[in-house]
Amino acid sequence: MNKIYSVICFCSIFMLILSCEEPDYKSEIENAYSQAEQLIQYNNNSTDNLYWSSVSYDEMQWHKAKSYCDDLTEFGHTDWLLPTISELRSLIKDCAGSKSGGSCSVNDDCLSDSCWSSECYCEDKNSAYFSYSKLSDHVTLWSSSEHADDYRTVWVINFTNAKVGTHDKSWDTKYEDDPKGLYVRCVRYK
Repeated sequence: MNKIYSVICFCSIFMLILSCEEPDYKSEIENAYSQAEQLIQYNNNSTDNLYWSSVSYDEMQWHKAKSYCDDLTEFGHTDWLLPTISELRSLIKDCAGSKSGGSCSVNDDCLSDSCWSSECYCEDKNSAYFSYSKLSDHVTLWSSSEHADDYRTVWVINFTNAKVGTHDKSWDTKYEDDPKGLYVRCVRYK
């Protein structure tokens, strides 16, 4: 019985030691490198005047998203901004109504409820591999464009269904420690 107990204890200690080994981050590093290469290639080949940052690793509240862009240093640049809804719409692909120049009227010059229509989104593909984003975003991103009729909301885009919609920004002052929010991808002019 002592031998069995000793073997169990040894195995438990051995497993504990193994679990203390540093995790292998190779696949995460390779994925980040691949995403950075894709972003650089997109930015270099894009015909518009916009240059995009990497998407944030964490969700954040709207006022923090603005500070995040203001404070960002990436690709040697420090002049990043939280994009307007029109700038953000330039990243939509394969959704005729929502992409830039589409029939969705929400843009920098039209930020009220009357600008929104059913043309401001496409079918949700419910696939982890499908994205309406030219940069393969599968998240909802903040814009800097505040809603004209409701000071508590701002315009956002959910790239899983290309939906141009609004999100409440006022709660972030009531729940300062609440980590929930949306992701951000900053923009700068070339």
